[in-house]
Amino acid sequence: MPKISNSTHNINISQLISYVFHPVFIPIATLMVFLISFESALTVNEKIIISITMLSSTLFLPLLTTLILHKIDYIESFEMKLAEERYLPILTTMIYLFIAAYILNGKKVSFPLVNFLYGVMISMFLIIMLLRKIKVSLHVSAVSSFMGFLVFLSSVYFIHLIPLIVISSIVIGMVASARLILKAHTNIEVISGFIIGFFPQVIILFLG
Repeated sequence: MPKISNSTHNINISQLISYVFHPVFIPIATLMVFLISFESALTVNEKIIISITMLSSTLFLPLLTTLILHKIDYIESFEMKLAEERYLPILTTMIYLFIAAYILNGKKVSFPLVNFLYGVMISMFLIIMLLRKIKVSLHVSAVSSFMGFLVFLSSVYFIHLIPLIVISSIVIGMVASARLILKAHTNIEVISGFIIGFFPQVIILFLG
């Protein structure tokens, strides 16, 4: 990758990008795309159940777990800069996602979200397996998973999401550059984040 300038301006912008596209917020974007895409196929009750399940498992419970871990000094900061700090937060989140997938699995209309959750669980498993060697970028992995979800919807349900896919690919580039500017990750960690985030979603597409 080309050398990126680390000026104060670039660092400030990179920090903003990292906050806006934090991994914990990406499933919210996924949920919104799903609800809009399948609005006519969902009842009000289904929308409520799906929304509560997704928000609980991907946002509220992971945030609560992170707060508790920070309170007991298991992690130094919410950024989890040290690789060893990431084991427990990722493992607990995988459990939350599995429970959510189990709840939603009985509803045919939520099939795309269930596949997304399985894909994210695969990504998280791979990230844990690689933690002793490299600290894979969770930011890049998350936005790449989102793009993979868009590709899934576009390919399986023929929903016109090409503009959103293009935008998400630009966002991936922005997030990757931001993480490099902040020296949060190396080139290989950023590239690994894309591969580990995107391809499990695509693999599930073909397996499904």
